[in-house]
Amino acid sequence: MSMAGRIGAAAAPHAARHDREASFVTEGYAAIRAAGFGAIAVPAELGGGGHDLATVCQAQAILAGYCANTALAIAMHQHNVLTLAWRWRLGDHAVEPTLRRIVTEGLILSSSGSADPANPGVTGVPADGGLLVSGRKRFCSGVPGADAVVTMARVDDDAGPWTTTVLIPMPSRGAEIIPDWDAMGMRGSGSNPVSFAKVFVPQASIIDFAPLAALRDQAPGTEPEGRDQKTAGHRLPGLQIALAVIASVYLGSAGAMRDRALTIASAQGCADPARQRLAGLATAEFRSASWALDAYVEQTTDDAVGTQRHFVTAMLAKRQVVLSCVRVAELCMELLGSRSYLRALPFEQALRDLRAGLTHPLTPEHTLLEVGRSALRHFAEQPGS
Repeated sequence: MSMAGRIGAAAAPHAARHDREASFVTEGYAAIRAAGFGAIAVPAELGGGGHDLATVCQAQAILAGYCANTALAIAMHQHNVLTLAWRWRLGDHAVEPTLRRIVTEGLILSSSGSADPANPGVTGVPADGGLLVSGRKRFCSGVPGADAVVTMARVDDDAGPWTTTVLIPMPSRGAEIIPDWDAMGMRGSGSNPVSFAKVFVPQASIIDFAPLAALRDQAPGTEPEGRDQKTAGHRLPGLQIALAVIASVYLGSAGAMRDRALTIASAQGCADPARQRLAGLATAEFRSASWALDAYVEQTTDDAVGTQRHFVTAMLAKRQVVLSCVRVAELCMELLGSRSYLRALPFEQALRDLRAGLTHPLTPEHTLLEVGRSALRHFAEQPGS
């Protein structure tokens, strides 16, 4: 059994209880730590597993087939590690100490995004040996089991305002997890808000990223299309890596539900045309989601991340994966009938969990607006292309 499968097998017996209680998936995280799963994406040169985005997504999908909540929680760690590894490959040496700590200390990260890097909701005040950080972040998935929260912080000093990235140790004096995560789905993911009140962050936990354009200028032959365009994708290039990891969780959960539903339905007979059609629709939606994610991952190269073209790819693929996965769960429940509505089977939880995918930015409708705006702008600037 794969590492992800072993972790999933440890988490699965507790998944329904954590959903009922809205309690954190502690058993899954204990297995993650024991297996060293958090270091699989750290470059091999720095002591990690050296696995790429495709392998991490496959592992996340496998884990989600056992316990989607464990998979979503640790996805917030994995996509940060992949983003740090990407920057390291581009030559950003500021990220190397953090990557090494993930290996040597078994550091597990939690994170919450920010739509506006200039105003991330967290501020930092220079102090002797580091920063005093204050603010609040929502939806910090996995934070009950994390060693640090990754967030941007806005700093105002004599040089003027600037933004940096900090690892805020958990637990820390002044850092508080607000235990109000009581949601419709992904109830075991521990996606709680965290507040910070003058938390001291040492210099070793501050990551001053080198400018992306400067890194690429240093690498011969790397002139990705649209590098200088001002888009959400360029301001937050890590989002273009993160959404692949997150989407793989929803794909893995939907695939496990489809397989289970077809196993149950086939035992009742395969001759009913209505049942055949529902099985066909569920398979078509699952395949569409799989193909979208495969194409997305294949196009997520070091040079592509941060470009407008890849931003469009990431948003459209994530939209397709999530919408198709929700539809898979709905079709599975229709295929099995009224008993699928009972908590004795996992389908109603899976449907609630999968619908959480609709809330990850960008939403499906916002995606269409952004992609449509980009397409119209492109053809206006390059008629006949």
